[in-house]
Amino acid sequence: MRTTWTLKGVVFGGFLASSNLAMLTLPNSACAQLTESSVEELIEHLAEEDVNVRRDAAYELVRRRAASTETVLALAESVSDNDKQVRFQALLGLARLGVTAEPAIPQLIDLLRDRDDQIRYRAADALGKIGAPALQPLMDAWEKASADAKIAMAQSLALIGPDASPARDLLVESLAESSNALPRYAAEALVAIAPSDETTVLKLVTSELVAVRSVGIASLASLPTLSDAATEALRQATRDEESTIRETAIIALAKSNLPRVDKELLIEAALTDSSAAVRAAALGAMRKAELLDDAFATRIAERLKSTEPTAVEDLIKAIAVIGPDARGTLPRLVEILPAPSLDENQISLAIASFGEPVVAELLTAIQARPEIEPTLSRALALIGHPAVEALISGMSSENELVRLAATRAIGGIQPLDEMLVERLAVACGDSSPTIRIVAATSLIGASAQSESSRAALLAAMRDPDAEVRAASLVALSKVEFSQDEIDAVLDAALVDSSPVVRTSALAVAAEQPTQLNQHIAKVTHAIADSDPTVRRQAAQTVGKYDKKKVDASIIEALGLALGDQDHTVRIAATEAVHQLAITDDTIQAAVAANLIDDFELLRVSLEAMASFGNKADALLPTIVNLLKHERADVRVAAITALTAIDADKERLASQLTVLLEDSEWSVRRLSGEQLGKLGPVAKGAVPKLFSLLRNDEDTDFANNALREIDAAPVEAIPMLIENIDSRERRVAFYAVSLLGKIGPPAAEALPKLEEMLNSERDRSDFRKRFLREAIAAIKGEEIESRR
Repeated sequence: MRTTWTLKGVVFGGFLASSNLAMLTLPNSACAQLTESSVEELIEHLAEEDVNVRRDAAYELVRRRAASTETVLALAESVSDNDKQVRFQALLGLARLGVTAEPAIPQLIDLLRDRDDQIRYRAADALGKIGAPALQPLMDAWEKASADAKIAMAQSLALIGPDASPARDLLVESLAESSNALPRYAAEALVAIAPSDETTVLKLVTSELVAVRSVGIASLASLPTLSDAATEALRQATRDEESTIRETAIIALAKSNLPRVDKELLIEAALTDSSAAVRAAALGAMRKAELLDDAFATRIAERLKSTEPTAVEDLIKAIAVIGPDARGTLPRLVEILPAPSLDENQISLAIASFGEPVVAELLTAIQARPEIEPTLSRALALIGHPAVEALISGMSSENELVRLAATRAIGGIQPLDEMLVERLAVACGDSSPTIRIVAATSLIGASAQSESSRAALLAAMRDPDAEVRAASLVALSKVEFSQDEIDAVLDAALVDSSPVVRTSALAVAAEQPTQLNQHIAKVTHAIADSDPTVRRQAAQTVGKYDKKKVDASIIEALGLALGDQDHTVRIAATEAVHQLAITDDTIQAAVAANLIDDFELLRVSLEAMASFGNKADALLPTIVNLLKHERADVRVAAITALTAIDADKERLASQLTVLLEDSEWSVRRLSGEQLGKLGPVAKGAVPKLFSLLRNDEDTDFANNALREIDAAPVEAIPMLIENIDSRERRVAFYAVSLLGKIGPPAAEALPKLEEMLNSERDRSDFRKRFLREAIAAIKGEEIESRR
């Protein structure tokens, strides 16, 4: 559990975080009947045999906070209930009763030795809530308690607080333990007992144990004032070799009464710490210590160029935390751009935190350094509507870079109002192709539906620049156009002079069935395009077609693509064949021809073959050869194809059995699963599957396969006899069960089986039953007669 701290003292994390630490178990349907019961009746219900009644009675008693002696005694008895939920409710009820629950102290002390850590912690909570009356019993039990019990006791003492001061010596002695977590809990208890005792805190700070030092450092923040010794201890802790100590120190530092100048220096240094956790703590400490001014921002910014990239990002986050008061750091942030090793979005966020006053500076910086335009444009978009007036002006600038930045920024503002949409529509007619692309892309992203935006996008789809046309085509699937408009644009785009436009048009056609059906002839024609990128996309698009409408033209086109000189086209065509479930003989032959060394092509070809089923049995020799391929994923794909195609189950079982010895688990697992599906036909695999039961990696699939096969060959009898008394229950079960499946030929196993049945009186009924069933099966008797 992690410890958290407040200025007023220790607040223990995890289980002991609050007075409501135990979760109430919600009542079941029967609980409604108990709400009308008296307290006396509820106490009687705690002894009911029905566990649900006991749970509901405990829940209702806790809800009512009944504080009578009878209630306390009943709950004290219920903490030993054999149901965990009843125990939890009883412990919660006692904790809520506080000092009234004093009669339950002996039972609660006993529970501190419970094996269940949740029970121990809930008992500790109840004792702590009882308070001073629990102190002496806790101290009396301390000496003979285990380490776990002492941890729970320390938590109780912490909750008791200052009244537990007589136990301080016991806790101090526990600080020397080094083999468990007790020292940390003892330290937390000492601080809770005397939160203002600087002597105790400084003793913790000097401990050799990191967990104890951490408690001490955190406690420094709770001292009313810091002496010179405490101040120096806190400073030293920010430079400790353990990052967890440095992190704790920075958190404590922010809460302490240390002078501001000291806080500034130490938090500034922590912002470039080698530990990400320390840097994160420093960011939080900045806010807590209110170091949110321009002077601190300037000091941080001066470190930007001399710090490791991972720490630079935290410095940038710190500048963003300061916000508008840090706008003097803008030149420093711009100076480090472009920054491929950094998250430039974080830089954009930091710059945007300065607000509208820096908009003009950003546009000027973009003119001077075009390479940083995308990052600064994102910052302008994040500034948002306060920057709109300047951005609209920038869209009319004579400088192309300014127009580009203004257009990109406006397109990134969320939400885009109607006025900004109209501005982007106008920008679709800019003289710069780059700006036209940005404007059109922004309109598409906003799914702009105004007449002017649709007109602008339609115009962009016919733009003189191919890149603009290609980028704008995406609008066909994002913005509402008439079918006539879509058809006209796609008809032209699919035969456009530019490959990039043809590729984009094919991708758009793939997204909507209506468009694909309308233009399928041009799509299939594109499989013979001169550009490989177009051919690949054409094959992918054909794969989206309705498989019920596949005709000879599509089969012919895919057959052509399967023999394409570009392997990526062949891959796309093979995937299309698989998706469309085409089993034509010429297609099968073309797919088989692609079982070459190119792994991705090999993999998709095998997957396609699996979809051919028994029609592809002529391909079996080729597939069997691939079962020996050096790559495990190819062998797995070959198994999938083989099991889908080979109708000879005995031959298939023989091939799969060999693969149970494969070096790769994925191959063995799939082979075992497929053998299981073959049922008794695969009984020849039983010896190998049986041996795999002892392998932690293989035992699950081997177990499932043996259960599904549910048979064994006579050759396995010696091995099964050898294992019928195995200490591994699963191994012994299958040995006995499978001998029974073999029947009379396994007669040599009878003496050992009968000896086991007769000599082990403590066998479970299930164990005895399957022993009797196996014996009966081997003797050829009816199972019922042996029961």
